[in-house]
Amino acid sequence: MRSKFISVPLFFIAFLCFAFSTLAYLSDLTRTNHNLIEHTIENSKDMQITFDVAIEFINTSKHETGSYPTHDEFSDWAKSLPKMHYSPQSFMRYYLDNFPEDIIDEFGNPKRDSYALAVWRGDWYEYYASWKNKNTLLFEIDDYLFSIQHLLFGLLFTIGLFFLGKIFHPAPNK
Repeated sequence: MRSKFISVPLFFIAFLCFAFSTLAYLSDLTRTNHNLIEHTIENSKDMQITFDVAIEFINTSKHETGSYPTHDEFSDWAKSLPKMHYSPQSFMRYYLDNFPEDIIDEFGNPKRDSYALAVWRGDWYEYYASWKNKNTLLFEIDDYLFSIQHLLFGLLFTIGLFFLGKIFHPAPNK
């Protein structure tokens, strides 16, 4: 004899997952961390300054000497800078080769004669890739909140969970 306990709670779990994801998306629950997000964006602005200063040094060096600065030259330059919030001396890594997988995943394979920068923000790295002239910094609050993709994912996950329950726990035959 099969218990109704398995199929009924599974339906309610699926329904609650969908309901919660919908409520979270539509309500201000996702917006309760605005102050934290605004702080993160302010840090991103400071990191943008750090990227800009380093990019200017690297590109000027390349223009004047015909080659990118070596790691030692970059390190010496960084040590000569006045204190910054995200100082290249303390927080930045400079890559001429052996690029981290995260950079390649984000920007694709580097072109010949390119470089990349990484700034540690305390929880993760932000990257700049010279071959795309782009970085990973985000400056919009919505970039840090739920999106329609999250809602659709929650819906698909819930539907999948419901059907998996039906497959593994079919209704008993009468």
